[in-house]
Amino acid sequence: MKKKMSKEALSALPKVRLRYGPGKDDYFECRYMHANKEVDLPLALRYFKPNGMGLPMACGTSNSALENRDRFPHPVFLAYSIESAIYIVVQVDDEGKPELAVRYRHRGGPIISAYDKSHDNPAIYRPLLEALIQEHPVLRLLKGRMDPRPAGHAHGPGGGNGPTKLRGLTGHARRMHNAKFIDKATLDRVTAQVKGMAAA
Repeated sequence: MKKKMSKEALSALPKVRLRYGPGKDDYFECRYMHANKEVDLPLALRYFKPNGMGLPMACGTSNSALENRDRFPHPVFLAYSIESAIYIVVQVDDEGKPELAVRYRHRGGPIISAYDKSHDNPAIYRPLLEALIQEHPVLRLLKGRMDPRPAGHAHGPGGGNGPTKLRGLTGHARRMHNAKFIDKATLDRVTAQVKGMAAA
């Protein structure tokens, strides 16, 4: 972007709320537009810090976007990642608050899901996250509007460690294997770990 978008032009764009805290008012509201170019975003385990799970602005993909801002065709003031998209704030107002973002879609949901779930189950999900990143060291940020979720797009199960949760852990890994996000050896290791947890 060569110049700031005017208030009038901004008002014609859709809005998005970028939440930064648990309170009902803990969010920034800004306008966004869809990306018109694709970007290859490097992934590495060091971007996925242990204290950033569940925090869109501290997600590993957000950290990578900030560190690799030179890969984008526009400024990068802030990055906000969810399982199917990443918002890159490209314009701020006079107070430094987000005013305009560019929305990229992506298919890195299983990676972000594994990262978020590693908070409650680090023994299972941290190795799984590492395996996912090794197999997919680059996340392609796609242009255009959101498309339907691809087959195999997985969500992790909820909290707790009861029988239902443990079955969910195995199913989550199996779905990622079916979607070719992890190999058979990783699936077998996760399944064995879950069986060990169930027997404990």
